[in-house]
Amino acid sequence: MIHHHLTTALRVAVNYYLDADNQASTIAQLYAPAHDESALIQIIEELRNAPPKVIPHATAGAQKLPLIVAQQLSRAVIHRPLGGHSGGLEQTISRQTAMVEIMAAGVEATETLSQMVVLALHALRSDFLRNGYLSFQFEDVAELAPQEQLAAEELGVFVRRVNISAMLHDTASRNSFSTDEIIGTLTLNLSPLGRVRPI
Repeated sequence: MIHHHLTTALRVAVNYYLDADNQASTIAQLYAPAHDESALIQIIEELRNAPPKVIPHATAGAQKLPLIVAQQLSRAVIHRPLGGHSGGLEQTISRQTAMVEIMAAGVEATETLSQMVVLALHALRSDFLRNGYLSFQFEDVAELAPQEQLAAEELGVFVRRVNISAMLHDTASRNSFSTDEIIGTLTLNLSPLGRVRPI
C-alpha cells in the first residue's frame, strides 16, 4: 500500500517543483553544486517540457522516460496491539519498505529528479504521519548497479534508487465476515480443548 501513497504524494510534489510559478522556490531548495543556476533552470525547463510520469511498479503498458516508479518491497506484521482487536476491529502494526526508482535520459535530469524526490519525502513526512503512519523515513539513495552503468554508457539511461521505511497501523472490521457461532473443535490431543471460530 505504501507504493500507492508514494505515487500520489510524489505526483503532487513533482508537479509543484516543475510549475513555472514555483521555479524560484524550487531552485532555492535544490542542492546542485555541479551546476550554476542557469544550468539548473535549463534542466528544469527540459523536465517541464517532458514531465516525468509517476507510477506504481508493474504498471501495464510501455512507459517513456523520464519515469518515477514507486515499489513496495516488503510488509511484515510486527505487533498486534490491544490484544489484536478492539471495538470490532482487528489491529496490527506493520513495517513496510519501499523503493522509488528515478529514470531519465541523462545524468543531470536523473540527478535533479532524484533531489526533487528526496526533498518531497522530507517535506511530506508529516502528511504521512497525519494519515495513519507511525513512522516514515527516507533511508538512502543507492548508486548505479553495474548493469545500469552499462545501459547508461550505451543508451544514455540513468537510474537512481531511493529507499524508504515506514510503520503503519492497520485495521480491518471483524463484523463483516465472522459470527460468534462456534463451528468446530480443535483437539490435537491438547488440554484444555481448543475452540475454532470462523476467520
